[in-house]
Amino acid sequence: MMTKYRVYMTFMSILLLLFHFIFLFSCGKLPEKALAFSDNPRIDSLEHMAMDSIYRNPRYAHSVLDEALSLTKDSDKYYKLLAAKSQIYFANSVYDSGFVLHRSIIDYCDHVPMSPNIHGLLGTLKNTVGNYYSFLDKTDSALLCYSEAYREIRQSEMEHKIPDIYINIADIYARKGAYDQRARYFRQALFVSDSLGIMDRMSFPVYFGLGETYMELRDFDLSDHFYRLAEKELGSRNLSEKFTFCNSRGNYYYYKEEYAKALPWFLKAREVVRPTHMDFYTNVCEINLGEIYLCLDQLDSARFYLEKGFRYFHTYNNKTALYHLTTLKASLALKEGNSGLAYQLLRSYTDTVGIDLKMVAIRNKNLQNYFATTGDFRRAYEYQTKNSVIENNIRSERTQMRVAEIDMRYSQDTTLLKREAIIKQQAGRMEYLEMSRWVWILLFAILSIVSGMAYYFMKRKRHAQWLSHIDQVTKLKMESIRNRVSPHFIFNILNREISSEEKGSSRRTQLSGLVELLRSSLEITEKLSITL
Repeated sequence: MMTKYRVYMTFMSILLLLFHFIFLFSCGKLPEKALAFSDNPRIDSLEHMAMDSIYRNPRYAHSVLDEALSLTKDSDKYYKLLAAKSQIYFANSVYDSGFVLHRSIIDYCDHVPMSPNIHGLLGTLKNTVGNYYSFLDKTDSALLCYSEAYREIRQSEMEHKIPDIYINIADIYARKGAYDQRARYFRQALFVSDSLGIMDRMSFPVYFGLGETYMELRDFDLSDHFYRLAEKELGSRNLSEKFTFCNSRGNYYYYKEEYAKALPWFLKAREVVRPTHMDFYTNVCEINLGEIYLCLDQLDSARFYLEKGFRYFHTYNNKTALYHLTTLKASLALKEGNSGLAYQLLRSYTDTVGIDLKMVAIRNKNLQNYFATTGDFRRAYEYQTKNSVIENNIRSERTQMRVAEIDMRYSQDTTLLKREAIIKQQAGRMEYLEMSRWVWILLFAILSIVSGMAYYFMKRKRHAQWLSHIDQVTKLKMESIRNRVSPHFIFNILNREISSEEKGSSRRTQLSGLVELLRSSLEITEKLSITL
């Protein structure tokens, strides 16, 4: 019986162990080797401080990065900090120093095995150089750099940077006038940001970009919707983002021809950027203010700001800015009645290669006004005809882009619906697995209870059998004692009868023989075998 009991308990132990592993597997808690990586928090903190000061105080940003570099022992981290330092140089137009660091980082990456860290470092560099080409208006080179940056970042552990690259690509398409593509990349940035759970960081640039895109597509209602979403986050943004938003919001009212509402936004943009060293953006504000004052017929203010902007961009020979500035100055001269100066300005910077068609249309309109003022109506009609063609082309392109953008939105919405259907299927699968896990848990609990109860009842049964055995042994012992006591009582009686008889009598002899016979029978009962 004991052997059967041990076999049963061994079987139950193995079964319980098996169910324990099934339970752990269903809960996803099987042991696994954990890998952890942590950087020096002080270095990371210094890096964040430097990047926060990249526009506001570049000198401070450099000093903070120098401190971080002095604490760095890891090579990948060291060159990552150098990449941040080169980014500060590029952002503040110190391109020579930026390219020196850029070359040293590329040389390091060429001599080490590729890894997620190196891919991330190369992606950061490509993105920075893309920003440089974007500033120089070399859109094809910038787009190539951003595309390479995207491929590198995809192979790194910096997926949170993908929306930033999408935004940069979207801005390049804006330079090319492909606003449907711009909307596409901004919406991709929105979806990726939402998927990665980083909308708290990306909501402003994405909403702002969509607002600006729909402004260019002249969908003012949708544009205003996204602008208002972005404006909620404006207070927490850096100086560059605040400037860009204010300038773009001013353009929104400018295109709606609500010039009085545009002026406060352009003034706010100038106030944001003026304390910094970003002269390019400051002078962009001067041009915008000059144009708004011109539209509001405040000619003295218009002349003041247009002259300031012209002096700056003439120094750097920025063809696009100079083309637009001379057009605005010609418009100012026409309003002041100085047609000779207006014509002289309109005949300067006439190369329209790479110039936005909207700027060409503005110049043609000024030429039309000039020839109409001087009485040359034939030439005025020629420029009116040219402008009609350009404006029709602009409207046609805008219509095509709006149709393409709507189609893109429909495709993305369809993709989202399919993705949601897949997610629902996966959710159903997860519910099934969750239910399966609880079923396994319930089975494990039931088996544990049944096993425990079986063990308890078997233990009770064994205990009862043991008590019954002890009771039987006790009874047998008592019976043995009684069997021993009874013959002695009989012997005493017989001995008393023998002693009362006379010696030699037949009765005494018979009783003595009986006693001997009884004693022999007692001795025989204690033996297992008896001979004849």
